[in-house]
Amino acid sequence: MRYPGKCLPGLLAVAVALWLEGPVLAGWFVDLTHDPNYSHGLAMAGLLLAVGLWRSWRRPSQVDERYLLPWWGWGAIAFVLSAAGLLSSNDSLQRWGAVAIALLLLELQATAPIRSAWRGPLLALVTLVPWPYVVYYAVTARLQSFSSWAAAAVLQLSGVPLVRSGNLLTFPGYRLEVVEACSGLRSLLAMTALAALVAVLARVSARRTLLLLLLAVPLALVANLLRLVVTGYAAQLGGPAQAEGVFHMAEGLFTFGLGAIVLGWVAFSGRSKGELS
Repeated sequence: MRYPGKCLPGLLAVAVALWLEGPVLAGWFVDLTHDPNYSHGLAMAGLLLAVGLWRSWRRPSQVDERYLLPWWGWGAIAFVLSAAGLLSSNDSLQRWGAVAIALLLLELQATAPIRSAWRGPLLALVTLVPWPYVVYYAVTARLQSFSSWAAAAVLQLSGVPLVRSGNLLTFPGYRLEVVEACSGLRSLLAMTALAALVAVLARVSARRTLLLLLLAVPLALVANLLRLVVTGYAAQLGGPAQAEGVFHMAEGLFTFGLGAIVLGWVAFSGRSKGELS
């Protein structure tokens, strides 16, 4: 198939579009390096870059076309997202538009093996785009309420004495506040990005990729709830010192690791014999 982008006008059009998105990409980089809610972003982006480079170097004899969309499809998506982002001054829409522009460039200019190598990693970048803060804070508030309620219910059912007042859990001699960082949204964002990375690594179908992304939501919520419950037990049995600091961080890493294992099992156990590596 001949692509209209195999000519100088096509290259110039894409170059101009990427140049216009430069400030958006720079702001995206700043968010990933300075916003603690997206502290996982650079690491995930680096891993996706490494996967794309590795697969480009290997040049598989088979070509994976599972995510195939015509160049004009990516062009339409890029135009709609970028225009909507500019008109509404919404950075998130513009950054998603930048990803679509990169995919348009890929479809217009790259060979089939290169398209196969980079299509998945580029698509996965959409999970690293920070949410609009209006949406972020609205979801955070609801997750804070849910997490504090669920943690209090589990702890009380298991016999731990506590009093819940909003997002504050009061134990004998200790008070645990479910702040924004403990709402579970950070875990949700990181788990969603991890699900996308796992889907790229396993090269699963689009249907199973969607399953992984959906599965990341309850996994993140359960992992965060488990972390709060363990913190409550630690505060009750060992005092406030056991519920904070290194121990609290270790709880988060352990529960997140459990979620990662589940995602990996679902992804790699669903691979067919004919799937690419």
